[in-house]
Amino acid sequence: MKFLQTKQQKLLSLAVVIVLVGAGAAVAISQSKSKTSASSVKPLSIFPAPTGIIGGTSPTPSGELFVLVNLNGKANIQLLSGTSKTPLATFPVSNAATGIASNGTSTVGISQGTLNAGSVAFYTTGSHKLFNTVPLPGPAIGIQSGPNPSIFYALVQVNNNDSLDLVSPSSHKVQGSIPMPADTTAFDISADGSTVYALQGNGTVSLIGVTTGKVQSSFSVGSGARSMALSQDNSRLYVLKGSVVNDNVSVVDVAKSSVKYVLPAPAYAVQIQVAPNNTELYDIVGNPSYGNIQVFPTNA
Repeated sequence: MKFLQTKQQKLLSLAVVIVLVGAGAAVAISQSKSKTSASSVKPLSIFPAPTGIIGGTSPTPSGELFVLVNLNGKANIQLLSGTSKTPLATFPVSNAATGIASNGTSTVGISQGTLNAGSVAFYTTGSHKLFNTVPLPGPAIGIQSGPNPSIFYALVQVNNNDSLDLVSPSSHKVQGSIPMPADTTAFDISADGSTVYALQGNGTVSLIGVTTGKVQSSFSVGSGARSMALSQDNSRLYVLKGSVVNDNVSVVDVAKSSVKYVLPAPAYAVQIQVAPNNTELYDIVGNPSYGNIQVFPTNA
């Protein structure tokens, strides 16, 4: 749990620093580059989520998603739906869990990390049973699925050398590795599986070729960025930014590498996901006191 606590402490420190010093920078981006003020768009819906939520999967076409909860040293996965006030399923996972992803068919992958070790644990979406754990060369701080349901991507940090390790649910070892820029905090995979979008702590987004491992291009989305998600057609990149208590989502035109407009984000949003229809953005909100899922339109 020391590894997870370190991440949470950094997030709280970010909130304090940006509120006191850098909040004006986030507002300036919103005012100068957006067509719509972030405060002018209201959520389409809000549904309950557990306290201590730290991440979630992309929603299914029916609006269901798995979320990862880690509260007071106890972790579990819950299946949530906008049509139900209570979880559809709950099952325990390792307390070293740091991130969650689903391949949309049969498997949920959990990234795990302590100070010195990491792994990916795989569970069935139907029976919720653990069926494989693949060790990694270092602690994993996040995980994503790609267009190929047989491959998950785990973000691994070893001695300040970040990498994206390719892991198959059916294997017992890493299938390949892609070097990542230092201080990569979030990432996503293009719909065709050819490109990794890596978000760094300084607000730089780098496009990295999966087969070459080389940076193809980079652009900045500004300070305070901590989560992002690609639209299904790769035309837009949604970036969660702000001071934790005063957040927004910058909608980036990928082709032009520029902010089209800014959407609102609730306080304590920990992650964003795009619905398969590309018209809804799921803001996953959580802290030790409350949690919920807020759904916003992707168009301002």
